[in-house]
Amino acid sequence: MSNYNERNTDTPPKWRAWLHIAMGVAYLFFAALIYSAKSFGSIELSQMAVYGLSGLLCFYGLFRIWRGAMDLKQIGGQE
Repeated sequence: MSNYNERNTDTPPKWRAWLHIAMGVAYLFFAALIYSAKSFGSIELSQMAVYGLSGLLCFYGLFRIWRGAMDLKQIGGQE
């Protein structure tokens, strides 16, 4: 049984919050990469597909960063 289950809290472990932040940065990186490359392998993407895909990845990356920050704030308030 892990420490997370023994304490009976709804607070996620600190490593999970940092993982959210790291994955958010990775999604932002991929959004910038798709925006600048404008092609996916040998497939040439249309301008609308580039904007849509990079915008979606950027939005999700910002969400993951926000989620990790809120988890860290919650963990910091309970310790």
